[in-house]
Amino acid sequence: MICFFGKTSSIYGQRIEIRLWEGQYGYGKGNISYKPITLKRDGLETSWAHPQPGTAKNFLKGLYTLEPVWRHVKIECKTGKLKVFLDGNLVLNFLKFKMQPTMISFGGGINDSHFEAKVGINHVKIISNIQKPNEGTKIIMIVDNTTNRVKNIELLETMNDPEIVAKKYPNSNFYKGILYGNYSVLPANKAVLAIDTNERFIPGDQFIPGDQFIPGDQFIPGDQFISGDTFNLTNTKAKIINNENDKLILKINHN
Repeated sequence: MICFFGKTSSIYGQRIEIRLWEGQYGYGKGNISYKPITLKRDGLETSWAHPQPGTAKNFLKGLYTLEPVWRHVKIECKTGKLKVFLDGNLVLNFLKFKMQPTMISFGGGINDSHFEAKVGINHVKIISNIQKPNEGTKIIMIVDNTTNRVKNIELLETMNDPEIVAKKYPNSNFYKGILYGNYSVLPANKAVLAIDTNERFIPGDQFIPGDQFIPGDQFIPGDQFISGDTFNLTNTKAKIINNENDKLILKINHN
């Protein structure tokens, strides 16, 4: 978002208060409490108890000015961490933020007797990367047509050009699937993969599970996918959760 601070006689005469909860005061639940984040043109301040008390005051000399100014503010809250950036400068870094934001609200305050001071907020943009429980990341499982080994798992959007796909994965079958959870190059720990073994992404021969399922690793159970069995993928172990109605469900566990 973009915040405006007008001409002032005191750098602390104007402020914008930010809350990540309902109400016009602080947040409190049990032994956890947070005061609003008080944003000023050159930094911010706030305080908390979760349950240990703490305060943060971070004002940057390079942002000091009494003249009218616009500031770009970015608030990032994910995986229990809260960060606030002011014109690209990290001014607040909560490594353990112990409340789940339910909303965001703003309020302005002015204490300046010399100027008709103004504060304002514009261009607020909220982006959520929280995945809904029943949603996941669309993937493609690539299976060698001769050996029945899984060559790779790719994101769906990287597999849209038939010419490139054919050159990269010759003599292969492709199956659509969903990855539930986080991933990097490999699925993250505790991620769950659901592979549709009945519907191919690109027409080809039927994939029949064989003795070898992952490149370089022997498929432990044998020819059948049986719930509870596991196999290795480099430093990762995949456990078969279910294999019913042409739906293969795998859960990732890192060693």
